[in-house]
Amino acid sequence: MTPTALQLFAWLTSLPQILDGHGHPIARPPAAVRVIAAVAVETPDPAFYAAALDVFAAHESGYRPSAAGDCPGLRSGDPLCTRELGAHSCGAWQTPCATTPRDAAGQARSWVAIFRRSVTACPAHPFAILGTGRCIAWGGDRSREVEAAMLAPFPSLEAVATR
Repeated sequence: MTPTALQLFAWLTSLPQILDGHGHPIARPPAAVRVIAAVAVETPDPAFYAAALDVFAAHESGYRPSAAGDCPGLRSGDPLCTRELGAHSCGAWQTPCATTPRDAAGQARSWVAIFRRSVTACPAHPFAILGTGRCIAWGGDRSREVEAAMLAPFPSLEAVATR
């Protein structure tokens, strides 16, 4: 059975918060969860894509659709980096600015399209190709976090209806 956006929303909000590189929780805004759930139901594997979208938005931008990164001459993560200053990566999923929409749902769909191309190009390591551009095993590829989320129990429609 394909989950509904409401089930995905309930599932994502029940997951433990994702931790940053220092072990601090990254807040999961309800607006981001709504977008992730809505876009994930459009994919061939909604639960997997919801988990992957969640993990990547948390780590890439703290779920911020306005995030910009990789500005020439600025250190990585510099808050002064903007599209106008030449950022190369934009949006909640830090996709190429030239093709990244300004709205969160468009950004999520853009990331899904990029990831699907990664799966085709590198079925053995699709997350690695996102981070490195190469089809190699890579420790920072976030696949373990997505796999851990997929182990969490999924709410039934009845459970979601009583929330």
